[in-house]
Amino acid sequence: MQQNYASVSTRIRAVIIDGIALMIVIYSATQLFEAIGQVHDVVRIATFILLFLLYEPILVSFFGATIGHFLMISWLSVSLMKLKISI
Repeated sequence: MQQNYASVSTRIRAVIIDGIALMIVIYSATQLFEAIGQVHDVVRIATFILLFLLYEPILVSFFGATIGHFLMISWLSVSLMKLKISI
């Protein structure tokens, strides 16, 4: 059986989309902290570090892929499901 893998350019586009999504999440957290008012700097730093470190593990564990990989590489799983295997 032939394996179909995403090209390097597709994977790079997925990483760029993930970076943009992560920036949007961090910006949203910043706006939330501004709406709350006085938030201690340690809480801000810890939140941003946790968002950065846990972005991929949380999305992959709950949804099976990050946003970028879902948008750019999901066509691979669809094409693999369409393969007919004869026994």
